[in-house]
Amino acid sequence: PRTAEAVNFSTLLYKELTAIPYMGKFVVYAKMNDMREGRLRCYCMTDDKVDKTLEQHENFSEVARSRDIEVLEGMPLFVELSGNLVPLKKATQQRSFNFQAFRENRLAIPVKVRDTGREACGSLSFLRKAMKYEDSQHILCHLNVSMPPCTKGLGSEERRRTLTPLALRERYSTLSESTWGSLSGTDRADMKMAVISEHLGLSWAELARELHFGVDEINRIRVEKPNSLLEQSAALLNLWVTREDKDANMETLYAALRNIDRSEIVNMMERSEE
Repeated sequence: PRTAEAVNFSTLLYKELTAIPYMGKFVVYAKMNDMREGRLRCYCMTDDKVDKTLEQHENFSEVARSRDIEVLEGMPLFVELSGNLVPLKKATQQRSFNFQAFRENRLAIPVKVRDTGREACGSLSFLRKAMKYEDSQHILCHLNVSMPPCTKGLGSEERRRTLTPLALRERYSTLSESTWGSLSGTDRADMKMAVISEHLGLSWAELARELHFGVDEINRIRVEKPNSLLEQSAALLNLWVTREDKDANMETLYAALRNIDRSEIVNMMERSEE
């Protein structure tokens, strides 16, 4: 047993000593869905893209930014939340992501306000290790977070219109008037893919990463479909179905959408099937 422990410790020590250090900063965006629930998006950035993120287009507000902090390539980063904000996921479920230099190191955290009679604020701790109780030697930084006021952005129908060419809007309207039950299995699947494509918008690249597509594949879609978010979304879903073949199913796609904080698309699809 001692030999196994020594080998394990030596391996971990080697990985840490050979990991490349970078200077990065933690940036947190926030948005309130209503008076009770909201969303946090956490980034660890190593470049100048703080003002070029997806959140700039989705009515999120930057609520915290750290100083430059040394982080190691491949290092797992753990996040703990305290104060008047509570993660919607189970308390025992660790929130973490692996740091990769010059990549979009991003973590979405749905939250709710513990006491609506108090200010919607809390503290985010970024840690080197998963700790049941915070150990100061493993804390990278603390950031105080105050949720912005609740603001309603574009409705789903208006947002769809801004992203969808006229011909496809007309096609979508025709499909929307149909009942799901009157369609064959193949037509129903095609209709679901069309609806998801039309609502994904700027989130398609994030969904691609969640579905384990590489940077080269994502960039290829951008190059081949440069002028339309809808076409990029549709191309992604077509590639996914082709790659997965018989293993492609809506449950997997719904889970991926929930993981990127686009549960409203899943909820809309499930309501339409009732």
